[in-house]
Amino acid sequence: MEYLRGGEENQWVKDKTALIIESDEVLLLWDGSNAGEFLKSRKGVISSTVAHILFKGIDQKYAWYHSKVLEIELRKNTIGMGIPHVNGRVLNNLIVSLPPLQEQTAIAEFLDDKTTKIDAAIGIKEKQIELLKERKQILIHKAVTRGLDDGVALKDSGVEWIGEIPEGWEVAKAKYYSTIFVPERAKPDLNTQRGGYPWVTTEHLRSPELFENTVNYYVNEKSKNKTGSRIIKSGSVLATCVGNFGIASQLNFDCIINQQIQGFTDLRIDAKYLTYLVRLSEDYFKNNSTLTTIMYVNKDTFGNMPISLPSLSEQKEISSYIETASQKIETAIELKQQEIEKLKEYKSSLINGVVTGKVKVC
Repeated sequence: MEYLRGGEENQWVKDKTALIIESDEVLLLWDGSNAGEFLKSRKGVISSTVAHILFKGIDQKYAWYHSKVLEIELRKNTIGMGIPHVNGRVLNNLIVSLPPLQEQTAIAEFLDDKTTKIDAAIGIKEKQIELLKERKQILIHKAVTRGLDDGVALKDSGVEWIGEIPEGWEVAKAKYYSTIFVPERAKPDLNTQRGGYPWVTTEHLRSPELFENTVNYYVNEKSKNKTGSRIIKSGSVLATCVGNFGIASQLNFDCIINQQIQGFTDLRIDAKYLTYLVRLSEDYFKNNSTLTTIMYVNKDTFGNMPISLPSLSEQKEISSYIETASQKIETAIELKQQEIEKLKEYKSSLINGVVTGKVKVC
């Protein structure tokens, strides 16, 4: 589906009998989490989870806009216990509004003009969000590698991704300022009853700080003892060791972690400061990973990660600065996202109003 949403081609078909569809046809996602959604096609072979919708005797652009109105009912009425899919009965009973062909064309041209302008406005705001995210990364990188004093003299750190650091700083390996924690390979039985040990996976490491209210599964004492699972203590820093790197969080509770995470414990460095460093270390982990079916890094790679080291008091000052500045940027991003959602809602409302005749355009 990524290809239909503008992604790059990543799968090809050699079957000469396969049905090839041209661009700008109307497709209906029949199965999956987005079942009932209509998409415009791009040239290629359609899969069995997609239906090609053919409209006869209708302006094709009008048909596209009308299908986005029908989508609302289809997505509300999907069926299936496991994988949702389109309810064929609901689809067959949907009512299509059919004004004269000339009016259909006029409606399509009006909506083409309006939705193009709305999409352009959305695109501008999405670009602004990307620039804000880049600004945040630059801010963090500068703070943890050069500190907060713009006038300080610099020296070469000897580490490419760190660059220059203040003359009074040092560069050391993480293992000299922490203990590397590697979880047991066996996965314990999980339950949803609070009171056991929280079970943390990579999906929890989205923010620089991790709190227990984001956890849904727990490990009881019996299961912990059966698999030999060990507890990693609050105040540690967790980071991904498989697949996607540079994802890290400061832990604020004792827990058990899965095998796609390792930890820095017994810290002799500010935990928040280390978290920000790890989040900038994606290239280091990639360059030192082992590839089998998926990239992973071992305990030694974690321990040998280079860290830029100001004094502990300066680490705390930098962490506080990053937290405050990042929150301001995140607030700006949230506002842009809200504006995008309002534009999308307006676009959907406009299409619905025009197609159903509530808004007259001709």
